[in-house]
Amino acid sequence: GGGAPPGFSNLGNTCYLNATLQCLAYLPTFCQCVATLPPPSTASSSLAASSPRGGGDGPPRAKTSAGQRITMMLRSLLRRAHGLDDAGNRDDEGKGRSSGRSSAAISPKAIVRAVPSLGRTAGGRGGYKFRPGRQEDAHEFLVHLLDAMNDGELRAAGIDQRISGWRGRLPVPRPDETTLVPRHFGGLL
Repeated sequence: GGGAPPGFSNLGNTCYLNATLQCLAYLPTFCQCVATLPPPSTASSSLAASSPRGGGDGPPRAKTSAGQRITMMLRSLLRRAHGLDDAGNRDDEGKGRSSGRSSAAISPKAIVRAVPSLGRTAGGRGGYKFRPGRQEDAHEFLVHLLDAMNDGELRAAGIDQRISGWRGRLPVPRPDETTLVPRHFGGLL
């Protein structure tokens, strides 16, 4: 169906985050790819199975990475923005918004709570400290969000890009170019 997804509630200097999330919600292929990821209970095994190395090559992961968690938060937010959740479903970020699009703003509370971890965990880039309630740069947020998502998908595949020398020893030329983020954004952040 047509129409624009609803906006996101400002939770105190979150304009940078809301503007970035709104832009992502308008990217049809990216939004569809993220929104149709399997639910969190099966996501880590599915992310590993769809990864460049396949599911069985790396050690099993008992715990999801920060990147995988932020990807699942974005999945939930995009599903609600596009009215894909069942009526009456409740999650961390919403208050039971009904199925179908609505003009009511959606609260990105879970992502706002996760923002401080982005500067520390994103793809080895690090060095940037996001602080709740402070004005931040939308581009910095986007770069760190996409880095974290990419890192989460690589870690689910058993690839830790912070370890030097991994690129030259894998069976595919650039496994990071086959993950969700580079497929949609060209891999250069």
